[in-house]
Amino acid sequence: MDKFVPKSLHFFSPLVIMIGLILGFNLIEQGPFYEWLLRSEFGIIENLTVLYSFIAAVISFRLIFMTKDMPQSQFFKVWFILFTVALIYLGGEEASWGQHIFGWSSPQYFLENNQMYETNLHNLTPEMEQLPKILLHIAALFGGIIWPLVQKSKAIQLEATSFWYWVMPTRAVMLSCVLAFASRLWERYYAWMGIKPEYAERDAFKELKEVNETFLVLFMLIYLVSIYNRVKKAPQNS
Repeated sequence: MDKFVPKSLHFFSPLVIMIGLILGFNLIEQGPFYEWLLRSEFGIIENLTVLYSFIAAVISFRLIFMTKDMPQSQFFKVWFILFTVALIYLGGEEASWGQHIFGWSSPQYFLENNQMYETNLHNLTPEMEQLPKILLHIAALFGGIIWPLVQKSKAIQLEATSFWYWVMPTRAVMLSCVLAFASRLWERYYAWMGIKPEYAERDAFKELKEVNETFLVLFMLIYLVSIYNRVKKAPQNS
């Protein structure tokens, strides 16, 4: 799989999240506690996404200064800068840049233009919300599912001197990517069948949309942890 990523992160974490969601979804009575736990901005799913984003951002930021012994080090410096910026953006947007924590009122512009009346950019237009998700789903599909399967089926071995050894994900990301698509398809099935839960007046099955985002961010975290631990274990850094 990937000896540089703890099994607790790449296997048990996504499994526990998905099992917990299924149990909560089916066993917790719909009401204030259900709403708070699985659907609210203070719930466990939303906070996991924020937590994973900022942990991954810290790891990515540290990797910016650890690229000197990697092939094409300048590329990887830019690569990790982009990851850091993207992860801070994702985590900040998910927490509405602290509004969910500190409870301030949204400025007038966001009250007039934000679909959820929150201090964030991704709810200003459907495009700003969907584009990052589309890009992450593409990365998860090709980098997190198709590539690891092709690598295993064709027994492709990449050497540490190769650029692709460092840039391509390992099989450790597969479970989080598969569950990201599973939760998305679960939510889409309900939408296609015209099923709408009684408890959702505005955002049907928000918990499934949120856990989909959690798995996508976990995919990036696992990817970065793998690179970070490999760079640390490299002979030059030992």
